[in-house]
Amino acid sequence: GLIYPSDYGYASEDVTCKNDLSNTTCKNNNWLFTGNYYWTITPLSRSSDATLVEEVSYHGSVSYNNGASNSIGVRPSVNLVFDILISGEGTKENPYVFSK
Repeated sequence: GLIYPSDYGYASEDVTCKNDLSNTTCKNNNWLFTGNYYWTITPLSRSSDATLVEEVSYHGSVSYNNGASNSIGVRPSVNLVFDILISGEGTKENPYVFSK
């Protein structure tokens, strides 16, 4: 899947980003900040228009994009149960391997 906007907020050093993702300081010491636009899994909750999707912007805040079909980046994510072992470096040569 894709990350939730709240995942981005919780990854930030700025504690205000847990409640306000419109702040550009959410990028500070945030391992999910890339400096590029990318989608989240969340449609804009205040709209019935399914093309309005929340995105992480290149300047570090979460906003919405009026065009879910636009070509921007993604940050895939997985949820793991507590007893999954992870090995590898996440590179092409040495990818992550998940096992029990």
